[in-house]
Amino acid sequence: MEGILEQNLGSHLHASGSVFYNRITNLKTLETDPNTHLSVYENSQAVTTKGVEVELSGGLAASLTGRASYSYTQTVNSITGQTPPNSPANLVKLNLTMPLFRQNSPLHWTDSTQARSRRWPEILWEVSPS
Repeated sequence: MEGILEQNLGSHLHASGSVFYNRITNLKTLETDPNTHLSVYENSQAVTTKGVEVELSGGLAASLTGRASYSYTQTVNSITGQTPPNSPANLVKLNLTMPLFRQNSPLHWTDSTQARSRRWPEILWEVSPS
């Protein structure tokens, strides 16, 4: 289930926000095979995830566009009540794009980065270019 609200803020900016709630069965998780010690994907138990996301995007200058978003997600294993691995509670994304040679150039330079908390309830931030 998801609800989305979008709004233009003048002629150059766009804002959006969403709330969501999902129940996922047979979530794929990365496990270690006890016989071969290799990493394998397996179906795991069900999880419930809920959260919010907000985004602001638009033109920052004549040929520079950008996007910034933040999401908060709480994911819980439906049986154990624990947060699955690699389920960040907080995620921030930033993106800038501009043409390489001229304003209407088909070639663009894009730079993206994201920061995420490693898991809930700890707020340990990890920053990486995407």
